[in-house]
Amino acid sequence: MTPERIEEIKHMMEEEYARPNVTFSSRFLVSAPQAIADLLAALEEAQQKVEVAKTTIESFGRITDDMEDEYKLLQIKYGEAQQTIARQQESERAIIYEISEIHKEATAGNSGSLERADTALNRIMLLSSNLLALGNKEGSDPNE
Repeated sequence: MTPERIEEIKHMMEEEYARPNVTFSSRFLVSAPQAIADLLAALEEAQQKVEVAKTTIESFGRITDDMEDEYKLLQIKYGEAQQTIARQQESERAIIYEISEIHKEATAGNSGSLERADTALNRIMLLSSNLLALGNKEGSDPNE
């Protein structure tokens, strides 16, 4: 319904209610059914717009819920990633320690240095393979 039609109906109603007697004019009686039909059509249109707005709001609500779920999942993955990094850093520190022990033994010239260096090297290789296994295990997520 156009703003002009709304004003026309308002004006018609004001004229009729401004009259001193209770009876309605013939002009009013002739145009009232159309005015009522126009008002009902406008009401129906407004109700449809409200339904569209409700549907839109519900959709945004579902999108918001999905985003919150995704955020929580990302927080969990972030925590897991931090734990993986911490474990890898600990393994790297152990490898560095073993390398420094090999270096100390080699530079000290001790008679058992070759044997200890061999043992330390074996530990480095074990730690290194554990580190690689840890990286491979945590890097392969079947959900991705």
